[in-house]
Amino acid sequence: MTSFFIDEGSTKPRPIRLSSVIKEGAAGTIHHVIGEPGKVVKLYKNPNDLPQYREKIEAMLAARPQLPAFPYKGRVYVQIAWPAGTVLDGTRFRGFAMPEVDFQHSTELDNILQKTVRQMMRLPEFYGTRVLLAANLAALMAELHALGHYMVDMKPANMRFYPQTLYMAILDTDGFSINGRRRLPARELTDDYIAPEAKGKKPEELGLDQDLFALAVIIFRLLNNGIHPYQGIDTAGGYPTTLQERVYAGLYAYGMTSHPGVKPARPSVHEYLEDGTRKLLDGAFQTGGARPAAAAWRDHLNGLIKNQILVKCAADPKNHGHFSKGCGFCALQQRRSGVRAGAVVAGPSRPPRPVQVPGQVLNTLQTATAVAPAAGRGVRALFFLIIYATVAGVFLYAQLGRNKQPTVAPPTPAATTAVQRTSQAQAGTSRTDGPLSSERERALKPKDSFKECSQCPEMVVVPVGSFTMGSPGSEEGRDNDEGPQHPVRIGKPFAVGKFSVTFEDWDACVADGGCNGYRPSDAGWGRGRRPVINVSWNDATPPSPAPPRE
Repeated sequence: MTSFFIDEGSTKPRPIRLSSVIKEGAAGTIHHVIGEPGKVVKLYKNPNDLPQYREKIEAMLAARPQLPAFPYKGRVYVQIAWPAGTVLDGTRFRGFAMPEVDFQHSTELDNILQKTVRQMMRLPEFYGTRVLLAANLAALMAELHALGHYMVDMKPANMRFYPQTLYMAILDTDGFSINGRRRLPARELTDDYIAPEAKGKKPEELGLDQDLFALAVIIFRLLNNGIHPYQGIDTAGGYPTTLQERVYAGLYAYGMTSHPGVKPARPSVHEYLEDGTRKLLDGAFQTGGARPAAAAWRDHLNGLIKNQILVKCAADPKNHGHFSKGCGFCALQQRRSGVRAGAVVAGPSRPPRPVQVPGQVLNTLQTATAVAPAAGRGVRALFFLIIYATVAGVFLYAQLGRNKQPTVAPPTPAATTAVQRTSQAQAGTSRTDGPLSSERERALKPKDSFKECSQCPEMVVVPVGSFTMGSPGSEEGRDNDEGPQHPVRIGKPFAVGKFSVTFEDWDACVADGGCNGYRPSDAGWGRGRRPVINVSWNDATPPSPAPPRE
């Protein structure tokens, strides 16, 4: 058995015992330190990489950010998984020890961005939660930047937060660009968060400006209904379809000066942000001048909280919060429900009081209200809702199966057609096009199919039933987030798309102003009747539950 030692700098290396692998990535494996709760070790796999990793870890140990773990109600919360010591195999460097981020009591930042996911994950819905998370993220990055360290591959998937405290936790720190005796660069980068000036550059060439761009993208999404700042509805042809290409093309539709060829996505509430917030965003996404520093974002967002600008909305104080211009979420609801132009939400009834943040947790806000601007009746095709239901259904069936399959190219149109013919032969009664009346809806039986417009996907009725969600603990290759197993009951029948949503379906939705204007990449496989790829539950969230156009 291999003997491991940990060198924490203050004393001579001491022996430790490691558990079996609890998580594995491309570069290394993660293990618990037996007898030392809250501490884990990463062991690198490739012996040839050990010298460069040793230099980076030692540089990180020499310049640690002042972001200690903190106690709250009997639990310790880790803010950053920064190296705490080197791990040796005898005298040979093998990896590093770090504090363990509590995955059971934290969740990915991605999960707070969209309402449907917040509801599914039972995360706080109140808007102030996202404002405070944005402030806390900016505070973390300000500390790192002050030491000359850069995250580079900054994205919500590399970040978690604790719903009880609203503190952030940052992972994968050994992939950062580290300020040592020489610059020890990052080597990974993810589309949709790459700064426009980084086009064609390698991750090793990027640093502070890349971080400030990605930070602004994440803050924009937290403050503006999960929308990416380069999503939008094109009013002119020929624009790129993927988010990253739209970044390179400068298709930012939310500036204080509007873009001539792109309109904001319909769920946007950017017009209700403070002018100071919008100026910071414009500085991040529009050419000219330096991007706002993380410290500027931290101070600005904390100022909105501490200076009593962020308040609850009287119309929905449990969920809605807003700044001095009124409640954008109430205005969205008015547009969706067809409230006539000039409709008003009641004005302030009591003076606001500040958000209280003892232990970085939002306390009770004073209720305040605002007048909403004129909101006309927005008509959306029911097609948008069916796209959403179909994609949502695919996610549900993925939970039913939980089968781990290799990534493959999407099937050809011919193969898709063959599957559809077989499925049609096994289905129940097929219905004609047209919106369902109440009588027809009540008459639908399990396996009945229907379409509510000529371009709408065909839907099939799923019956009441139950299934076991999650995978057994003994399953080979099982991930930590696949349990515990628990029964789930579908209490009411619902409809889901019978076939995969195709690029043709999705593009029609976007062309009609729906699907948040998001155009997924086909990764070179082609579009048309091929099943759409590179979309998620979040992308399919409908902008409006309004009546059909047909």
